[in-house]
Amino acid sequence: MAAPVETYRGSVQTWECDEVGHQNVQFYVARADDAAHALAVKLGLGPRAQTQGRLHIVPVHMHVRFLRELRVGDLMHATSHVLATDHSTLDACHLLYNTSSDEIAATFVTRHGLYTEGGEPVAWNEAASLSPSDLKAPLPPEATPRSIDLEAAIPALTLGDARAKPEIFMPIATERVRPAHCDEHGRFLPQFVMGLFSNGAGHLWDQIGMGREALRVQ
Repeated sequence: MAAPVETYRGSVQTWECDEVGHQNVQFYVARADDAAHALAVKLGLGPRAQTQGRLHIVPVHMHVRFLRELRVGDLMHATSHVLATDHSTLDACHLLYNTSSDEIAATFVTRHGLYTEGGEPVAWNEAASLSPSDLKAPLPPEATPRSIDLEAAIPALTLGDARAKPEIFMPIATERVRPAHCDEHGRFLPQFVMGLFSNGAGHLWDQIGMGREALRVQ
């Protein structure tokens, strides 16, 4: 069993936090994305190798557990390890720590696919210069899902489905995808997917009677 490798180190910036000084959830996800890129580099599939091999690493899914708040100025670091590979997909675990307390602030279980520019799947074991098995370790209990099956199929809902059931789906955010929200291949970054939910959360609370004014009254 390999020891996890460090894949991120930094601190919580003021502009990454909400009005009460807690790091916004989208920046937890941004740090996981940074860790995933660093793990790819350690496997020999950094940006230069991807360009030379005409390869793309594509995020498939991410399971997140938020365990502890990070606040303005907190030091943080992340460690990563491989959970499993299945030809063109690689599952990894990233743990984001409060460096000062050494407590885990959030966990991320990610799956990334490896493809050619034309969309053909590529085997991680063949493309990586370091075998993923050299960085393999089990899933720690802190990152284990509590109530969902990671392999369960996600419903393939469409915007039409949402519009057809306004009693279930409430509009909470309407934004356009900007170039700054995308990676070098034009794909929407996970950080900004989470950011949309974070930005729209206030509208959700307001529509169910838990907006700021209602909370002030209570």
